[in-house]
Amino acid sequence: MAGFLILITDDEPMQRELLEEYLKLSHYRVTHAKDGNQCLEMMQQHEPDLVLLDIQMPGMDGFATLTQIRKIPAIADTPVLFLSSLDRQHLKVKGLELGADDYITKPFHPPELLARVKASLRRTMRYRKTEGLMAGDLANVALTDLLQSMELGAKTAAIRLDGMKANIYLEDGALVHASMGPFTGENALERMFLMEKGPFKVQFDQLPEDLPKRSTPLMAVLMNVLAEVDEINAHINRMSKVPVSLEPGPSWDSPPGLKDLMTDPPTPLRDLTALMGGSLKENLLAVVDAVKKGKLKPSKPRNLS
Repeated sequence: MAGFLILITDDEPMQRELLEEYLKLSHYRVTHAKDGNQCLEMMQQHEPDLVLLDIQMPGMDGFATLTQIRKIPAIADTPVLFLSSLDRQHLKVKGLELGADDYITKPFHPPELLARVKASLRRTMRYRKTEGLMAGDLANVALTDLLQSMELGAKTAAIRLDGMKANIYLEDGALVHASMGPFTGENALERMFLMEKGPFKVQFDQLPEDLPKRSTPLMAVLMNVLAEVDEINAHINRMSKVPVSLEPGPSWDSPPGLKDLMTDPPTPLRDLTALMGGSLKENLLAVVDAVKKGKLKPSKPRNLS
């Protein structure tokens, strides 16, 4: 869940610095506010993905700050976690009733704090949700997190992945169908996870009428798919001499399966491996062989001026 921006709101500088250290070790981006008013200003300027909010602060306290957050449409859905030394049951209840997503007491255990932050982000995951439509980008949300949230929520949804020309259909959290070009089922999912890029859109509670009504438990499918993709990624990571991005080489003579995929070189190695017609292992071997024979070569940096 790297890349998410977290706003720490606390009047104690040492507390902010300590929290920032923990969060940055988990690859979150961090910004600070020293009181409720500054918190509201920064939320509207920077649109953080999550807020860690102290309760006892000068001026506007945490409860009043949260009340204001929930009144401003542009930031009202931002997850807010109270982080306070006030370990009293009635205050926890008050915070949750005001709309807090969680209430963590100080002193906190860092792994627990990070787990709660991650859980809150998974529930929202930088989605825009309007009238049954949700949108985002796989640069910010892992495909596994997206699908797991659908399964946990028992969602019926059509997921469109435009960057890969792919579609995934779920019914009550189970996999109904997956397609990517000519590939379907696990074959398609393996290719999606190998490429994993581009924007996505989710339409809830609507599936095409002509879909086959054969559902499979999603996690069982993902375990098989991810095992295959992990093996391919391990092979790629070990092949230090094979370039990450490729274009036609001096001996280019249209190797089988590659011609139609090189219309706009350079092409990433993983994309070539995913888009060719054979199994992922066969495709990777074919690409490596094409590099050895000079049919493909490392791409040159592009001059964008």
